[in-house]
Amino acid sequence: MNRLKLFALAAALFAATIAVSAYSQFAGEVFHVFGDIQVHDQNQAFNPAATATVTIDGSAGTIAFGDAGAFGGEHTVTWAQGGTAGDALDTQFFIADRAYTVTEINVVWGVAESTGAMDVMVERLQSTEACAAGDDLQAAVVDATGTANTVATPTLTSTTANLDLAAGNRLCVDVSATPNEVANLVVTVTLQVN
Repeated sequence: MNRLKLFALAAALFAATIAVSAYSQFAGEVFHVFGDIQVHDQNQAFNPAATATVTIDGSAGTIAFGDAGAFGGEHTVTWAQGGTAGDALDTQFFIADRAYTVTEINVVWGVAESTGAMDVMVERLQSTEACAAGDDLQAAVVDATGTANTVATPTLTSTTANLDLAAGNRLCVDVSATPNEVANLVVTVTLQVN
């Protein structure tokens, strides 16, 4: 079998592996072809925009895997208050294990606050920052006295650097007052892997 056919076969087999294993670790993997394919260094950091090197009888070629969203580069994290009225307090709910960018926030509640004002803000916490002392990720608060069971998608902050999470940064739900009636409060944050 000539090199061109062998390279095409390697690429086809590799593409099939990608289709079956969308969450495999691709970054920097090296494939050596000696009649079959052997994969080395398989558990590296996930990098959906990575390339891999294919070596066929000593001749190297490169396969690119596409854009950053091609292999599960987007994730959601959710904080849920539960069903007990008055339980929503300032709460940390996510610790970044790698670099991310916040791309969307959604907030909903099953029972609205009615005694007084109650606003919801998602914050990025760095270092030893406490909840309510971090960087606001929304352009404005979400008013939890609004209609129940209606998903709010607040505009993100225009300070785009605040939307970036480094490994070890945290996310927090900051509420402006002690809640009384609000219940089933849920916050979902969508993150893009960087």
